[in-house]
Amino acid sequence: MLKESDLIKKTFNFFFIAFFFSMLFCRISIFFTNDHRVLVLAYSFGVAFAIFLLKELKTIKLENIKSTWKWLLIATFIPLIYTSILYLLGIYFFPFTPSTLLKTDNIPYAIIMILLSVTFEEIGWRGYLYKYCTAEGWLKMNISISILWTVWHLPAIFYGGYPLPSPELLGFALFFINLSLASFILGWLRWKTGGVLSPILVHGSHNITMSIFALTGPLLSECGIFFTIFLAITIVLIKAWKAPTFFELNVIKEKYLG
Repeated sequence: MLKESDLIKKTFNFFFIAFFFSMLFCRISIFFTNDHRVLVLAYSFGVAFAIFLLKELKTIKLENIKSTWKWLLIATFIPLIYTSILYLLGIYFFPFTPSTLLKTDNIPYAIIMILLSVTFEEIGWRGYLYKYCTAEGWLKMNISISILWTVWHLPAIFYGGYPLPSPELLGFALFFINLSLASFILGWLRWKTGGVLSPILVHGSHNITMSIFALTGPLLSECGIFFTIFLAITIVLIKAWKAPTFFELNVIKEKYLG
């Protein structure tokens, strides 16, 4: 059994190690390339590297694909649906000029790099942190992960690698809100399927489709108001703020790290 103080120590040790190595790997990569995909991958690798250093690979759980394949399909295709809707809204109702990835980038290369990046991220947030923060209870766990996940992104924002819509203050507020809401949904998927593959798929599909449609601005981007509304509606529908019954039954198992 781990004491609460030990769980908190493990959580913050992981976060600070991941944060340090994310910045370190990204800065080193800048000396070799200005490829944005490589820099994002290097930054995300810091999370996976922290798990490796802490010898916590056992915290990464994968789903039973036979019993969860429907949820994995939903996780893959839902982002394609809502980003397509945002794209169509932008074309027909708002002053939005499409500048798609199809015209500016190598699609297979971009998809591979994005999937690798989100995999490195999710094995940390919905792998390591989910495992150790479960003992805090559903609401506190998701809030803790949301805050740490958001803070981890801050260097990318301040250095301009993560563009926010204007005005910047509104963009940052929407970024924080949307990432927090998304974290609850990803946590819900992690519980629903029992593994990190579903969060990886929905996160990867989201990043890929957002890149393909190049959605920008305070309305249409992933830091936009429309996406905030979509996330809020989704959370209400699945009651993502409320601990699922089976989560409460399993919390003792997670607390004792069985």
